Amino acid sequence: MLEKRRTLCLIGFTYLVAQLLAGFMPSVAFGPLTAVFVLLFVIAFLWRGHLRRALLILLLCGTVAMALVLRMLYLNVVVNPVLHLANDSGTIQADVLETRAGFEEERVFATVRVRVWNGQRLWVPFETEIEACPRTEPGQRIQARVALSALPENEYLSNAQAKSRFVCAEYQGDFQDLGRAPGLRNGLLRLQQDLRESLYAVLPHPYCELASAMCVGERSGLSADLKQLFQQAGLSHILVVSGLHLSAIGALCYLALKRFLNRRAAAALSCLAVLLFMCVVGFTPSVVRAGCVMLLIYIGKLLKQPGDTLTSLGLAALLLCIQNPFAAQDIGLLLSFSATLAVLFAGNVMERTYAGWKKRNRVPVKRWVRIYQTVLVTGLVTLATLPVIAAMGGGVSLFGILCNLLVLPVVPFTVLSGLLCALTGMIPPLLFLAKLLGLLCGLCIRWMLLVTEVVDALPQSMVYLSGSYAVLTGLCALAVILIAWKLNFSLRRGLALAACLAVSAMALYGVASIHVVRFAMVGSGVNPSLVVTQSGFTLVIYRSPQSNVQQIADYLQSVNRSQVDVLIDLRAEGDEAALAQQLNAEECICARQFRNHAVKGLFRDIMVYMKRQENGNFVCVDVGGRRLAIASGKVDFTGYPMLDVYFGGSGTPEGLSCRKVVLPAAGTYEWAEKYPEVHQGMSEQEIWVRAGGQIKINEVHNGFE
Repeated sequence: MLEKRRTLCLIGFTYLVAQLLAGFMPSVAFGPLTAVFVLLFVIAFLWRGHLRRALLILLLCGTVAMALVLRMLYLNVVVNPVLHLANDSGTIQADVLETRAGFEEERVFATVRVRVWNGQRLWVPFETEIEACPRTEPGQRIQARVALSALPENEYLSNAQAKSRFVCAEYQGDFQDLGRAPGLRNGLLRLQQDLRESLYAVLPHPYCELASAMCVGERSGLSADLKQLFQQAGLSHILVVSGLHLSAIGALCYLALKRFLNRRAAAALSCLAVLLFMCVVGFTPSVVRAGCVMLLIYIGKLLKQPGDTLTSLGLAALLLCIQNPFAAQDIGLLLSFSATLAVLFAGNVMERTYAGWKKRNRVPVKRWVRIYQTVLVTGLVTLATLPVIAAMGGGVSLFGILCNLLVLPVVPFTVLSGLLCALTGMIPPLLFLAKLLGLLCGLCIRWMLLVTEVVDALPQSMVYLSGSYAVLTGLCALAVILIAWKLNFSLRRGLALAACLAVSAMALYGVASIHVVRFAMVGSGVNPSLVVTQSGFTLVIYRSPQSNVQQIADYLQSVNRSQVDVLIDLRAEGDEAALAQQLNAEECICARQFRNHAVKGLFRDIMVYMKRQENGNFVCVDVGGRRLAIASGKVDFTGYPMLDVYFGGSGTPEGLSCRKVVLPAAGTYEWAEKYPEVHQGMSEQEIWVRAGGQIKINEVHNGFE
């Protein structure tokens, strides 16, 4: 029986990997690839050699062929009809699924499910997000005139496609609230909002926002500061309802019911509790994938079959990706699956470790075993998710293991007390009980906030990783641990080898990039700033409006820079002292201090030339003979030597001679048409310059710095 279940697991994960790889291929390649795998399937079917090997090839090829066929079917039936509506305006009738605060007080970003387009009911409804929509609530049905457009190709594209959103909408008027939308899903959305309001009535700020996110899955009230606070502590996963929360609800119910009922009855009621909790918090992708695993586990207990979490995980992957093949590109799904695999591996490690302790008659106290298990699980989950985090350019908390050790024990009580508080708060006679439960939930959240605030006060609590080099290093480290485990090496030796590999990789990366200078245009609008980094040195050439300071600070954080060595302010007017304080700059040079042909030797291969003119200012950065310049205002470059790269803006350069022109995404620039090589929209790319070497435009790679 176990072998059959593991076969289902193999099918599920093969299907997931096939859909993930298909996301990086053009759609025209799906047909030929399907034919190739069908041919391999036929060959394996006719192969009279090794039966087990033939069956394995048959299984893999059949699964990949099925994945490609279903992806083509999904594209033709669901995606392409929606994309045909792009660049068109029309009137929609839609059910509101989710809202979040907009830039204006009475406007929101509304995620809706469109059912009617220009008076015609759609055969396959589609989801989209309406920008600047008049205020509405989830569970309502609205009518409005919108303009649809294709999703921009940026870092949010994969996330939107994983949520079945393939177009975005801009509100154009004629808004009507048609009242409550019918249907179970819309009723559950209204219930979720009622539970949220119940928590907001009992708990103060910010406890109500955190309880709403953790207990009823409503995260619209979470501020960016709260999210960043938990991210720096490595606790952002507890703000999203997932396997941790569902397992807490299921385990607490099962343990409580097992005292009064037999195991089958307890498992059946635990299944019901998990299903009801899924209904309350909404069927988001994280809830669905975790709920499928939990339900399969308790169904196994109900049927008295041995549980196999790995098979449940494979089946969850298969179900999610059949529903939407683009779900395989969801970062949350990949993080969740890699974390679950790490937890399963930690369970095997604990079994072997505990068996070794019993063999030596050295079994420690249960409390220390639990602490050891928590540290082991958290550490292995961090290692397993590192490649995914590096692929998305995310950060890893240096204090994540300690914070999880301190916070995870109170999460089950937080979720259960918060959920009961929300339910009892909706019943006036039980309001006193709601306040008592709210007090318990608030104390648990206060402990979480205390831990996160302590970590936030520590310097450099996050390390950001990105790029193929970091991904490869993380995969190699995991491979070393798995090989050591298969060869029956001790876990200590495997971790030591993996640590040596990571340190060596960091050292090699540092040596290889010591003479590489990176230039990145940071900020929105037509005048983004320029951030220059080399090893531990940071230079910021600022010409943006004040609103872009936070974007520069976020970029510096993403490349693990806590301070700016030199800040050059190109603005004719501005408070450079306040700017230097916001960016934590050691030295600030403003445009009023420029002298003609001012030269400043900064670090290693970098020399900076600053010039002030009547109608503008410019800075030229010389990297071993390679010249890269940025200007503010109208600047005359007549008489200056040819530049290798010019970072353009709203000002028109006169007499400019250069090889490459780099422009921001916003605006049109007629003056740039005469240059042979023009790059526009560099928000996700960097220019790498090696002293005396070539100039390369690369995707953002921060490596281990």
